[in-house]
Amino acid sequence: MASEEKRELLKAIAPTLKAHGFKKKSATWYRTRDGFIQTFNVQGSQWSKAFYLNLGIYIKAIGDSTTPPEFDCHIRNRVGDLVEDLDRYNQLLDFENDLTADERSRELNEIIEARAFPWFDEFSNNQKIIDWITGEQSHGLPILKVVYEHFGVEQRAGRTTR
Repeated sequence: MASEEKRELLKAIAPTLKAHGFKKKSATWYRTRDGFIQTFNVQGSQWSKAFYLNLGIYIKAIGDSTTPPEFDCHIRNRVGDLVEDLDRYNQLLDFENDLTADERSRELNEIIEARAFPWFDEFSNNQKIIDWITGEQSHGLPILKVVYEHFGVEQRAGRTTR
């Protein structure tokens, strides 16, 4: 059973996700776009009343799931890795502080609009995925090895895979 804080968080971000065509199953929302399933998941910390917002891209050509859990997605990220002000973002997701529900909801939805949706758009495109995995950046998103195989790209040392 979800905690009161998790229910509050899910309720706060639901209108934004629904407005963008996501459908909810438990603590995960799904949206299908041109051969990809985009997942948005709320994960609670086991140590506190803090939460994580997880993003996933599932490539339908590689798998047959219609509602993959975020941790089974081929490409994954956390919204926290996309924000400019990580301290403020972490405050918004920590329910052990005194933020108002309105303040928390408004700011989190602004972040989701500004960071999560552009990330979904960027990585729900075969060419952009290929560009990313063949690029020169030294760090990377957690990407399954099967993605490299699917696109016929040799995995280089230093790439993050599962």
